[in-house]
Amino acid sequence: MQTLFPRGEAGQRLMVSEVEALVRRGYTPDVAVALASAVASAAINFAVAEEAQLERISGLRQQRDDVAERLSTDERLGEAHRDLPEFDHEGFSTIVLTATIRGLLAVGPVGRPLHEVVADLGSTGMGLR
Repeated sequence: MQTLFPRGEAGQRLMVSEVEALVRRGYTPDVAVALASAVASAAINFAVAEEAQLERISGLRQQRDDVAERLSTDERLGEAHRDLPEFDHEGFSTIVLTATIRGLLAVGPVGRPLHEVVADLGSTGMGLR
């Protein structure tokens, strides 16, 4: 992750600012760097995926509408799909990133050493290998 972010002086200043904010809240510097890097990675990957999709697919909006229509009329998924709130891309991105951040903070609470966070994630099959 550190090879992708921060890039340049502005990115480094942002990373320093985020790490300092987390340290002020009680996180150790290594956990703060890991959390800030994970959030940056998720945000960057989300943005890149959306941008690539927009560049590759002409008529993306129509394709999304077609998928939504198919899901809403599916006998197994229709009711659940119809009950979902509608979000624009920005609203959806905000919700996904908020959930990601909450999950990261839950697995890496203040005072938990980074090696324990990694071991915990690894023991559930979601860690780094």
